[in-house]
Amino acid sequence: MIDFSTLTARDVADIALQRTDTLIRASRGGPISYRFWTKGVLWPLRAEAALRRKSILTHAIGAAEQEWREIAPYLPAGGSLCDIGCGHAFMDLVAWKHRVPRTISLIDIETTRERHHDYHATGAGYANLDSAKRFLRANGVPDESIAVCNPRRNSLPHGPFDLIISLLSAGHHYPVAEYVPFVLQTLKPGGAFIFDMRRNTAQEKALSGFRDVRNIHASPKSERVAALR
Repeated sequence: MIDFSTLTARDVADIALQRTDTLIRASRGGPISYRFWTKGVLWPLRAEAALRRKSILTHAIGAAEQEWREIAPYLPAGGSLCDIGCGHAFMDLVAWKHRVPRTISLIDIETTRERHHDYHATGAGYANLDSAKRFLRANGVPDESIAVCNPRRNSLPHGPFDLIISLLSAGHHYPVAEYVPFVLQTLKPGGAFIFDMRRNTAQEKALSGFRDVRNIHASPKSERVAALR
């Protein structure tokens, strides 16, 4: 059983933005409250997050479990995990419950004024690292096993890491090429970098530093990739 009690109404709204498929959709045009949010009208999203709290959280943790099943065959056992664009750390909790990482490093730019998905000159964030840490602690992850970093305020961690994932950020906001230098600097030999990459963006050249690159899953807009060091 997952303990969601530490998550506030604002956290639930942010989690819905991280995974907009949790929101009610119009017959055309996608999630209704998300469309209002992009135009600066916040109350529909806040109202939906309050009214549908359990549904949104259940859907989001279920999506993380499904993603886990896809990436698990490529994961090294034990060691250290770094999550770029971690959101509220749902995937990290799933990994912990499957006894994969000994330590978890969470990286995200947190909440910003920008309201968008897809690639833009400035990234949009909908995360709260303090909330993510409280959520992990409430579900049994020791405080000393969790590190957090907002790269707009803090230096990036030095690693080394056995596993680096980016399932809520690289495919939505930044080209994966922007992450690769950090990954190659901090990922251990034999480690894995697993991420979502926008399709048809000619980013494959950025992955030349990895010994093995495999496509795990393809969706209409993105591809999930495992790059092995």
